[in-house]
Amino acid sequence: MNKENITLILAIWAAFLSTLLAIIEIIKFIKDKPHILVKVENGSVFYNTDEQRLNKSSIIVSVSNRGSRPVTISKIYLLPPSNLNMLATINLITNPVEITEGKSYSIRKELENEASANDFMACAEDVTGRYFWSHNLIFQLTNIKKYSCRGMVLGKYMKICDKLRLFK
Repeated sequence: MNKENITLILAIWAAFLSTLLAIIEIIKFIKDKPHILVKVENGSVFYNTDEQRLNKSSIIVSVSNRGSRPVTISKIYLLPPSNLNMLATINLITNPVEITEGKSYSIRKELENEASANDFMACAEDVTGRYFWSHNLIFQLTNIKKYSCRGMVLGKYMKICDKLRLFK
């Protein structure tokens, strides 16, 4: 083997090894990010003592931590559709909640009218200002006219709505 062949083999080996290490670091970075799942589900239906169904229902918003780090949630927003006579956005918690790895936090909201969980979107905000949505971006964009604070559906406009005091 001459000197050029050895240099070529070493260069190929170094390129392969550096690419492999870069892929490993990218995978570590992705796994280290918080993975928060926000869901909106139907809750109980309320009945009175005569077994008559009341015009009340509830929904449950649950926030699950599927990542490897604990996450502190500072706000959980509930976004009702604009056809319900509710506030534009409701903050469901008053104090921050720490959710450790593999755990979840659920909160129930009673509604005066019969509404389904499918009508609502939820959003959790952590203490660093990141937002985690119950629905994907395609759903948010296709249903943007359905919700009261339309700019809020796109996560980057959330801070603008917050400054306008739409969450208070």
